[in-house]
Amino acid sequence: MQEKRLDNMRAEEFKLKDEEQVVPHMAKVFLCGYEKVGKTTLRRSMERNLLKSLIKWERRPRFHEEPRTRGIELSEVSGEAGTPEEELTLILWELAGQQEFHVMHGAFLPDLGLASGRATTFVLVFRADSVKPPEAAKSERELRYWLRFIAAGSVKGLKRHLVLALNCIDSRIHGGVEAEDFNRQKTFWGSLLKDVGKAFSDSLDIHSEPIVVDARSRRSVQKLKQHLLSKVENALKDVKIPKLCLEIHEFLLDWKSKHSNFPVLNWTLFSQMMEERGITADKLDAATAHLQETGCILYYRNSPVGMETDRFVVADPEWFGRKVIGEILLPEQMPAAKHSSLSQIVGDDGSLKRSMLAGHFQALNKDSANTDELIDMLAKLGLCYDVGKERVFIPALIREDNLSKWERKGVHWVMGRSLQPREEDKGFIPSSVFRKLQVLLAQHEKFGLPRDSDYCAGKTFSFFMVGTQMVLVQFDVDESHPGDDRIDVLVKRMVKQVDVVNGFEVEDHSYHTDLELVLKIMELVEGLCHQTCPSLELERKAIGPWRADSATVPMADRKLIPVDELKMRVGKHGLHSSTTMRVGTVVVQNGQLLSASELETINSNVNQSLLIAQSDMPPSSLPMADETEEAVKQDETQGDAERIISVVTEEHHRIGP
Repeated sequence: MQEKRLDNMRAEEFKLKDEEQVVPHMAKVFLCGYEKVGKTTLRRSMERNLLKSLIKWERRPRFHEEPRTRGIELSEVSGEAGTPEEELTLILWELAGQQEFHVMHGAFLPDLGLASGRATTFVLVFRADSVKPPEAAKSERELRYWLRFIAAGSVKGLKRHLVLALNCIDSRIHGGVEAEDFNRQKTFWGSLLKDVGKAFSDSLDIHSEPIVVDARSRRSVQKLKQHLLSKVENALKDVKIPKLCLEIHEFLLDWKSKHSNFPVLNWTLFSQMMEERGITADKLDAATAHLQETGCILYYRNSPVGMETDRFVVADPEWFGRKVIGEILLPEQMPAAKHSSLSQIVGDDGSLKRSMLAGHFQALNKDSANTDELIDMLAKLGLCYDVGKERVFIPALIREDNLSKWERKGVHWVMGRSLQPREEDKGFIPSSVFRKLQVLLAQHEKFGLPRDSDYCAGKTFSFFMVGTQMVLVQFDVDESHPGDDRIDVLVKRMVKQVDVVNGFEVEDHSYHTDLELVLKIMELVEGLCHQTCPSLELERKAIGPWRADSATVPMADRKLIPVDELKMRVGKHGLHSSTTMRVGTVVVQNGQLLSASELETINSNVNQSLLIAQSDMPPSSLPMADETEEAVKQDETQGDAERIISVVTEEHHRIGP
């Protein structure tokens, strides 16, 4: 996946190799951090250069509180006149710090620090008024969370620079002189940054020590501002970009000024407009990708959920962040008293009436864009699904969980798989991956919303039926604890399945088939994870089963075994070797936790297993793979050689190729 991205970057450069080259002067800086740490104040202080401060004096109260950022807000910062960086422009992207907005950042920012731009930088803002022993563990968790959040979207070989900014509002900074407690602050955070940052050395270029600021003071933030400008200048010193990029940017600025209500360009129309100016589609694609990386625009080239949709360009990213993210997808409440919050009128299936969405958007923006265009745009992002003509499925609006449909009693066992980062200390599955997955499942032809499948969705789950199989997909949303984030896929049967062989009923092996369905869904999850987080390595784990007629075991209490370890156990000790798990008084066997295709892998292939079954020779004397030989030897001593073959062949026949 990462090699493919690097190849794509080289291909973009090749498309524009014949164009006149100029020195770039723009770069993107992301301001990240939790709410109420001073990101907005810091951004506004950084954009006020010396000339602005002389023309307009601004007095800020000691405890001035900025309005909450909703979605994403942008500012431009330039170097001071007469300095080497005076031609540089940093486009500051402030990401809302409230926990609910973290769900959206990865989904709405295509290639969040992933593309070829060498100068993309991250500023991680923490409020560090005091460091007390009870707060130390919390500070470490929060720091690790944001490092994981940022590193999840990084590509190896393209490390992004990150600096930790400590906003010490309650401390005194006079003319850059630090108060007594600053040494203690810097020592604590510097040591913490060094210890936690080691795990991310292959994906992030972390500045060696935190930079202390008073976000209210333009003078105080100069050190941070100068650091960022110097880093960008150094990153771009040997870089040239096609002049064509600047020409397209000027066109988009002009177009945006005339379409401020809905500054979104369909790619087909955009291509036609540029073709009239002599710019070919290939060159336009590459140049627009560069503008996306500098932070000037948003360019959505591919659907996050693999749908065949037209590309589009958002000429005003701040409009998109504030209006679409902050007011449509994550609204706090309707502005008019006669309306209730959108999140309170979402149905059990996670959808709401189009008329309600239209009314909400029009109440916020009297001269807003057509609602159909908005819904179409969200659908292309993979964050919305149009359910017929009346309703729209937008999982970001769901605030509650209701698992009553899933809690219906089934038969036999609840089986499943869990997917989580292989390296728990730095791996991360963003919430946006699960939101995209919910949309992907909702539009699925076999069990999505248009089907009579009892489909429903909640804040942390999606539920549906596939024949007599009931499926639950769950996400652990506690992102502040490293290693806890994971996606579980569970399945249980509502009707007992009995096989008849030679007129006799034999044991139900449906759990092997059930797990095949689980694995197909896991492949969808892995595809979305790799698309959103290219450097993330995932690990599949088997979930310890429980009775299908009992209450659902909470995610935190489920027992997990790595699938690779299960395969090794079966290969070494046989199909009927025991695990440490129990369902009631029944000991769970290793072979019961594997699907038919996984059993096939252990036994090399079905044809070889059939050869063993049909031969008069002892199984151990036939040619076979090492792991098959070990399994057969073990099962032969238990009288299980025919049993393992029977399970594999029966399930292979049942599920088909």
